[in-house]
Parts: sequence; C-alpha cells; structure tokens
Amino acid sequence: MLCEPPIEDFLAGGYLLARPYAPPDDRHAGFFPPDLVTPPVITASPCIATLMPDGLLFGWPSPRPEREDLHEAAADWGTEPARRDALLAWADAAVRDERVRAGDAFADLESARECLRLFGPADQGVRVLGLGLRRADRADFFAALERESAELSARLGTTVNGDNGLVEGLKLDLPLAGGGRVLGYEVLDVALCESRHSWLCHGLEREMHRRFDLHLLPGGLIPAFAKAQQVAACCDDATVGCEPGVWRAWVVVEYDALG
Repeated sequence: MLCEPPIEDFLAGGYLLARPYAPPDDRHAGFFPPDLVTPPVITASPCIATLMPDGLLFGWPSPRPEREDLHEAAADWGTEPARRDALLAWADAAVRDERVRAGDAFADLESARECLRLFGPADQGVRVLGLGLRRADRADFFAALERESAELSARLGTTVNGDNGLVEGLKLDLPLAGGGRVLGYEVLDVALCESRHSWLCHGLEREMHRRFDLHLLPGGLIPAFAKAQQVAACCDDATVGCEPGVWRAWVVVEYDALG
C-alpha cells in the first residue's frame, strides 16, 4: 500500500507494541460488524487491544501499584513468570531514561523492539507500530489541544495540562523512523492526562460506511487519508457523542520486529 500523502509528510508521535484484537464470534451486530470489519483488529487504542507500553507497568498516571498487580499486568501481556521482575525493572529504567513518554508510547523504535525481544510475547502476533500525524496538521492539533485544556480547566476549576505520550512526541517535530511500511490510517482521540481512544471504540463503522462509503482494510484500518480525515471531522463534532479530546487521522506504520 502506498502512503498518500508521502510518509515524509508525517511527524512521529511515538511507537508501540500491539497485539491485534479478535472480537468474540457471538458479539452483537453493532460491535465490529463482520461485514465491515475483518479481524484481528489493528488499533492503537488500549480500550480494544493489548498494548505496550502499558500505563500500569510504566507508572502513569497513578502511583506505582502493588507488585502482585504489576505481575498480573505482565502476565496479561504474555511475559514468562521468570522474566516479570526483569520487565518491571526495565520499565522503571525506560521511564527514567525517557525512552517511554507518559506511560503510553515508546520514544523510539529501538526501545519498542527491545521490549518485545526481551519480554515477548513472540508467538501472539504482536505488531511493532509507529503513529504519525501529518506535519501540516501539527499547528492546528496543538491549538485544538490548548482549547481543550482551557475548557477542561474551566470546568474543573484547576489547570489541566497533563502529559500524553503522542503529544510529547509531536513536540519534538521529528520524522517517523525509516524502514516501515504503511498499514493504513486510524482516527484517534488524543486528550491531555489520558491515553488514546479510537473511533472504533464508538461503534461508528456502519454510520461512517453510510456517510462516506467507507470500506475498511482487513484489520479495520482506513485505506485513504482523505477518508480518515472525514471520519476524524465527524468524531470531532461534539454532537456525534464521541469522547472529548482532539480527533485526528494518524498514519499507522509497521516495522519489522528484529530491525
């Protein structure tokens, strides 16, 4: 698949490890409708897929949980019992060395690959992904975030300007790592003090198909940037009822696990 616009037009938000999600066969008709979405679903939303970095293991946003809870999170990811303490130590060091941003995005491709190599799981179809925002949309994205922060601060009566891994990555104005292949586009909600939501979290597949004649790629990604922009504008409309935040079209790039 070719990237349009060219991959060079996108800025890196961050990198992650994603285990694609297989919805249950007995799901109701509106949950990943099988005539529109071919699983397993490739997504950057922790609401749907099992992802690394994981906010629990990487200490964001709450204080460090109990060791038993951390081991349970490591087990859910698929790390072997003998390697779980090593994963916790590696996660602490990665946060300290700023190889992980805000607990939900690797700062660089090699950190993602290292985490997968050391702590698995190697046999569950994990994908090494990069997320990028079009450079031309960067200024508007940060302006929208500033408006969201001001509105939320006014509602809560306190200043809200918390971290988010993709936001921190975009601040550096860096290109995505080379050597990847574009899988498609995902419409993601990025909000301060929260991780990502996907448009897929809201069961809008049939509505977007009706409005925009949207046909998804196998795995649920959007094949064309212009279509992803249409979906993002819809999700960004408060009357649609999606999660608050800034909805934009992000390119999803896959990298070889071994480099």
